[in-house]
Amino acid sequence: MDKPTLTPPELRRKKAEIDGRLKALDATQSQLLVDLSADGVKADDERWSKADGHTGEIIQLRKLSDAFGTQIVAAEKWATYEAAESANVSDTSDDRGMDLPHNDLANTRKGRHSYSILKAWRAKMADYCNRPDWKLSGLELEVHEELAKKRIAQDRPAARGIMIPHDLPVDRRAADRFAQRSGLSTTFQREDRQRAAEARSGFDTTAGAGSIPTILDTTMIELLRARMVTMNMGAKSMTDMQGLFAIPRQSTASTFYMVTQGASVTASNQTIDQIPFSPHTGGVQTQYTRQLLEQTNQDAEMFVREDQAAVVARGIETAGLNGQGSAGFPLGLLQNLQIGVFPLGTNGAAPTWTQLVSMQAYLGYFNADVGSLGYVCDALTRGTLQTTLKISGGTIPIYLWNTEAPAAPVAGYPCGITNLLPQNIVKGSGTNLHAMIYGNWADMIYAFWSGMDTIVDPYTQAANGGVVITTLQDFDVNIRHYQSFANCADIISSITAPII
Repeated sequence: MDKPTLTPPELRRKKAEIDGRLKALDATQSQLLVDLSADGVKADDERWSKADGHTGEIIQLRKLSDAFGTQIVAAEKWATYEAAESANVSDTSDDRGMDLPHNDLANTRKGRHSYSILKAWRAKMADYCNRPDWKLSGLELEVHEELAKKRIAQDRPAARGIMIPHDLPVDRRAADRFAQRSGLSTTFQREDRQRAAEARSGFDTTAGAGSIPTILDTTMIELLRARMVTMNMGAKSMTDMQGLFAIPRQSTASTFYMVTQGASVTASNQTIDQIPFSPHTGGVQTQYTRQLLEQTNQDAEMFVREDQAAVVARGIETAGLNGQGSAGFPLGLLQNLQIGVFPLGTNGAAPTWTQLVSMQAYLGYFNADVGSLGYVCDALTRGTLQTTLKISGGTIPIYLWNTEAPAAPVAGYPCGITNLLPQNIVKGSGTNLHAMIYGNWADMIYAFWSGMDTIVDPYTQAANGGVVITTLQDFDVNIRHYQSFANCADIISSITAPII
């Protein structure tokens, strides 16, 4: 595909607008049909035709949304390729997944046969359930073997379970249908319901560049990236990486000297170092019922694809924000001692206007205040900013969170909201303190190595009919320049968490 004219964030915003209109039309039409059914209107009544009047527009919007989804995937690949090329990274994510069997039209009978995660998982239950017909075979076996070969070629540990490709398509409408019928829900679906409830209560959930877009048709890796707040703030990603690699960066510049006539200029050189990336393995366990894994319909398949993307996204973003840098964890922003820290008090304190501006000034001092700038905090800190005065004693109250500038509510910049930041920080006698990060998020880079390793355990929860799925993903996260971020990790929240 040719290079799209718009960037991935621009395309995602346009797709989110289309999906928002589509969702509103769907809701309007559904409500009309429900009302007509409740009123007992006969089938030949012309009001039924009027209720279907939005169908044509809905179809066109879905086609447009699908087209934007395709462009987003292409734009992400171009952006990753160009970023890696400019940094002399020979190992770019030029969609190595395309050479896997499930993407070969000849191998899938022109798309009539598709890969199934549920079928792959059932293969691991074949002996337990005495179902020899469930043995790993066909497309799922071929994909597993190809991904396993790649791991061995990269001198990485052998897969412990069944390898699942990143680029499986996800139809979120189908996942929602299954959730409604089964009474289950994925993490993303619960987050969507929470934002919808906030919107109904009058709270602006679209504030800031960190707002999560509505993604309907996508792939597992694209859905994972789109639902990470740091990605929406501007962080970059490279997928399907192979082996160890490093990105060069300029750490110091050459020096400019003044000279008199006839004198020589003092020699100076810029310093180049490396940003190393190596795979860290993160894992998460999810419990499903055996009845769910025995499903063969497409809606159930889409449900587990979305659920797996959700649990992996949360784990990776948690590590990127607060990984300890040891015991298998990558080094997260809050634990990186080379990033500037802006404390509020000996035992913590409420956020202040001075603190917010100081974080910005820190980046400006190092000429790092360019790119995708913005804050990230949790929901309780957002509430604190909304109720903390910028200047006390004024005639008209002005708060740290500017509701009149929803796109840039905190000191003139966007603010992403994620509850994956720690909310139990201890400092002095202060407990349950919160964190906030300001930075150029384009300098944060995630790297993903190919495939998710999934281990099926039908024994641990056998008594209650449960099957435990352990999902392992190799990834790393690093930053281009330490001066591109500023941390504050001792915020006292004036808003208390509800007791559940």
